[in-house]
Amino acid sequence: MKKNYLLLFLMALPLFTFSQNSGKKDSMLFVSNKGEGSTLKMAIPHSLMKEIYKYDPKEAYTLLYTSQHISENIGNLEAMSWSMAHIAEIYFEQKNYDKSLGYFVKALNIYKQLNDKTAMAQTLQSIGRIMEVQKKYEKALNYYLQSRQLSREIKDINRLGNISVAIGHVYFQLQQFPKALTYYQDGLKKLREAKQPKGIAEATCNLGEYYIQQNNNREAVTYLEESYRISEQLGYPELIKHSSHLLSLAYERKGDGLLSVKLYKRYAFMKDSIENDENRKTVIRREVQFDFEKDRIFKEQEEANKTRLEKQRIERRNGLQHSMIFIAILLAFGITALLGFVKVSHYLAEGFIFVSVLILFEFLLVLTDPYVDGFTHGIPVYKLGMNTLLAILVFPLHTLFERKLKNKIKK
Repeated sequence: MKKNYLLLFLMALPLFTFSQNSGKKDSMLFVSNKGEGSTLKMAIPHSLMKEIYKYDPKEAYTLLYTSQHISENIGNLEAMSWSMAHIAEIYFEQKNYDKSLGYFVKALNIYKQLNDKTAMAQTLQSIGRIMEVQKKYEKALNYYLQSRQLSREIKDINRLGNISVAIGHVYFQLQQFPKALTYYQDGLKKLREAKQPKGIAEATCNLGEYYIQQNNNREAVTYLEESYRISEQLGYPELIKHSSHLLSLAYERKGDGLLSVKLYKRYAFMKDSIENDENRKTVIRREVQFDFEKDRIFKEQEEANKTRLEKQRIERRNGLQHSMIFIAILLAFGITALLGFVKVSHYLAEGFIFVSVLILFEFLLVLTDPYVDGFTHGIPVYKLGMNTLLAILVFPLHTLFERKLKNKIKK
C-alpha cells in the first residue's frame, strides 16, 4: 500500500520547531500562510525530506517548490533559501547540474544577505562538489577553500574535516600528491575529533587509495581495513564498494589471494546492487523530469497569458485616458480662443493661455516618454535635454496664442 507522504509531511511538521535547532541547520524550513499578516514557520529534518524523495521524488519537489513560492510571496528569506538549497540537492541527485547550480547560487546570495555563515559554508561546499563532478577542478578548489575559510571562522570542526578531505581528493585528481596527503591527514584528524563515522570512512578510504598509488601497501591496508569495517557496520553502499575494491587490490599485492577474491566478490555484488538502484532512479528521474518540464511549461504559459492580459488592460486604460486628456486640451484651447470675444482681464487671459499650453506640454511628455526613455536609456541628463527640446518646440505656440489673444482683447 502506497504511503501518503504529503500526509506524513503535514503530520510531522508540529514535531519540529526552531527552538529545537541547536545551531546546526540540518532542516528545511516550511512556511505557509496562517491568516492575514501572519506566518507559520515550521521545520522538517533533512533526513525526512530525503526519505520522502527516496520513495516519491515528485512529492518532495512539490513540497519544496510550494514552500519556496509561499516564502517568496510573504518575503521570508530564510525559508526561501532553505527551499532553494533542497531543490538544488534534488536536481544534483538527478544529475541535472546546471539547474542544481542555479538554485545553489540563488540560495547562496540570500545567505549572504542574512550573513548566515554556516549555510554559506555548506552551500559553497555543495557548489564545489558540482564543479568537482564536472571535472572543473580549479573552480572546485576555489569554492572548497572559501567554504573552509568560513568553517574555520565559525569553528565547525565537522565541516572543516569534510572540506579538507574534499580538497585532498581534488589535489589527488590533479596528481598533486603531497598536497593531497596533507589535506587527507588534516581532514581525518578533524573528523576523528568530531567523531563523524561516515567522514572517517571516506577519509581513510581516500588515504588507502593514496598509499596504493604510492605503492605503500602496508599503510594502504591499514586505512582501507578501517574504512571497510566502518562502511559495513553503518551500511554505506558506495564506500563499501570503493573500499572493498581497493582492499582487494591491496591484498592481491600482499599475496593474500583468498581475502582478495572474497573482497572482490563483495565489490562486484555492491557494484551490481548500486547499478540496479541507479537504473531504478534513472527511470524515476526521467518521469520526474517530464512532470517538472510539463509543470514548468504550463506555468510559463499561464504567466505569459497573465502578462498579455495585463498589457492589454493597461493599453485600454491608457488609450481611454489619452482620449480624455486630448478632449480636455481641446476644451482648454477652445475656451481660451473664446476669450477673444468676451471682455476679460489681461491677467485672466494670460493665465488661460499658460494653463492650456502647460497641459499640452505635459500631455506631449506623457506620450513621448516611452520613446524618450528608450532613446536615452533612462539617463536623467539625456532625458532632461530631450524634454527641454520639446519645451522649446512648444514655446512658439504659447507666444502665437498670447499675441493673437491680446490683439483680440485690445480690439
